[in-house]
Amino acid sequence: MSDIDALKIHREPKLQSSAMLVGWSEDAGRLGPRVIDHLCKAMGCEAFAQIEPEGFFQLTGVSIEDDVAQFPDSKFYCSEEKSLVLFKSSPPRADWYRFITAVLQVAEQYCHVKELYTLGAMVYFGAHTAPRQLLAI
Repeated sequence: MSDIDALKIHREPKLQSSAMLVGWSEDAGRLGPRVIDHLCKAMGCEAFAQIEPEGFFQLTGVSIEDDVAQFPDSKFYCSEEKSLVLFKSSPPRADWYRFITAVLQVAEQYCHVKELYTLGAMVYFGAHTAPRQLLAI
């Protein structure tokens, strides 16, 4: 399966020189998905693409909530008015390189992204008064 086979594009957004914010669902305090959900709601973003879970996630361990299977979700949202692309996903369990390549392919080919940011939080096992580092790439 190629990177493009993993993508399901519902519609092509009309974006030029946009920014992308990536939020992973399994971070401390669920910061990433909560910010993505808030921005989607506040700006009226619409889903336009997704990455199919096959090959990236173990579907044998799917969680069940209220008698409904909860499959891993990897969706792209956009606000054409704000020139912003949002991506919310569980981190893949396999084939990270192909998964990230698919994300970057959407960013470059469909959204013309010029800036990409990731959002997440980590647990820090130290005193709250100890100096901490802010990491950025």
